[in-house]
Amino acid sequence: MLNYNSLSRKTIPLRLGLEEIVASASFGNSDIVLITDLSRSMNYSIESDGENGIRRNCDDPNLLSSNTARISLAQCLDKEFIDLVLNVPGNRIAIVGSFGDPGPPKKGRVNRTDFFMNDSSEVRKLIEQYNGSISAGDPAQDPYYPPTGGGCICCALNSAYKILSDHSDKITRRQFVL
Repeated sequence: MLNYNSLSRKTIPLRLGLEEIVASASFGNSDIVLITDLSRSMNYSIESDGENGIRRNCDDPNLLSSNTARISLAQCLDKEFIDLVLNVPGNRIAIVGSFGDPGPPKKGRVNRTDFFMNDSSEVRKLIEQYNGSISAGDPAQDPYYPPTGGGCICCALNSAYKILSDHSDKITRRQFVL
């Protein structure tokens, strides 16, 4: 029923219901790996493929404008989710930002924490690194990961499951990859 050729090489919006994750995480003892797309298309505006969007902070009244860069909105959603989850004692979050090399061969790469954190402000600082043009700090000293290259969803998922297997106990903790 789906025409996969028409979907190829395009960003496809995906809507997820997160009530179960937020409800489960509200009891604590959850380990969550949050994946964010850092491919070149995240530079584009929310409603236009191929046209770069405007980078905005989360408190910008125009954040939801159609010309906002996708990465800006993704960062704000990441931060909101982080605050909700880490507001509950016992929860921990690890992050994975996935991107790929721009030319052949396309090798997927990830920026990840490799560990779980429970300090919201520390995780938020890492999310800020996804957008070098408005991040706090000194770019000469801090690593920044502006969106670049292609996407590697497989790389991100493999990294997420590696973090869970290396740093989480599925018997005593609920595990999620988002």
